[in-house]
Amino acid sequence: PRWALQARGHLQVALSGLEWLLLACSLSLLLLRQAAAASKPGGGGGTPRLVPPSNGPLRDAVAALPPAKRCDIQNTFLKVIELTVNQGAVGGAGGNGSAASGTPVAASPGTPATPPVAA
Repeated sequence: PRWALQARGHLQVALSGLEWLLLACSLSLLLLRQAAAASKPGGGGGTPRLVPPSNGPLRDAVAALPPAKRCDIQNTFLKVIELTVNQGAVGGAGGNGSAASGTPVAASPGTPATPPVAA
């Protein structure tokens, strides 16, 4: 029925918004944990890294993350972008984030996400 198609579109938009919110929350928690670890005496571990000139506080904070965590955040961001774009391209027909539709489901905060590689 027509109402089901309209409801599916609204639910997909809501899902996309939740994925973006999840990304923002996981990034915020990661940055808070990193700041807390760096503020402890002897915290932060390892040698200090040189950070390029300031391009903004968020960019500086992400640049200060360990490389593995920064890579996880970048991959999750790309996965959420892909999810959002694929939902818009599908237009409500089968873009529910399932493997059958070809749309990836966004990773949970601690899960590294790898974008598909084009052959």
